[in-house]
Amino acid sequence: MKFRKSGFTLIEMLVGIVVAGVALVGMLVATMSYMKIWRKVSGSGQNESFNRQTVTRRFLSNELSSLLMGLDKLEGNSSLTFRKLNGLQAIYGDNDVHLYWESSNPLPFIKQDNGGITQCWLVFEKGIGKAVGELRLYYRSLKSGEAPDFFGGKGNAGQYFTLLEDCEGVDLGYTSIGLPNVRFYSAPLFSNGKDPDLPEVIQISLRDAGANKPVT
Repeated sequence: MKFRKSGFTLIEMLVGIVVAGVALVGMLVATMSYMKIWRKVSGSGQNESFNRQTVTRRFLSNELSSLLMGLDKLEGNSSLTFRKLNGLQAIYGDNDVHLYWESSNPLPFIKQDNGGITQCWLVFEKGIGKAVGELRLYYRSLKSGEAPDFFGGKGNAGQYFTLLEDCEGVDLGYTSIGLPNVRFYSAPLFSNGKDPDLPEVIQISLRDAGANKPVT
């Protein structure tokens, strides 16, 4: 299946969150700081869940849309791709790779900002013996002027921040030439056999809080 390259625009990089079987898809323009919303999360479990979903959607939309608009090419770009947690580039057949980007924005929730770019990995971490897990942002803050290590020399990024709990997984949506419908995959596609394709939709599935079993 070949990834549709023609007609791909920057705003096609969508972030979707499935809650109680309803797909909320869109690149929303944030009207307020996501950290301001995060601080207003109440003690109510239901409100906390809703606010976390809102914050996560806006955070990812802000990060990916601003990064995409700064790129002069999509295919084979080292700053927005799929990588393992040690920085190694994804190759065909890998299933332990994650959406990776380099953020130049200050990220208030990281424990220590070293002044340079922040390497970010969007990771679904499934709980041991559980049907659901967590959506985590693994990160490594670099010093000013320090270049990312893409050879695994620094080991896996060990620091992370939990974006969402009760997460069921992350699926990558692609279309192909002549097929208007989006199809979802658990790993990136490789239309040129070398570079992982960027998805047109990132779908994050969450457990329905009001049900006894996960939403399918």
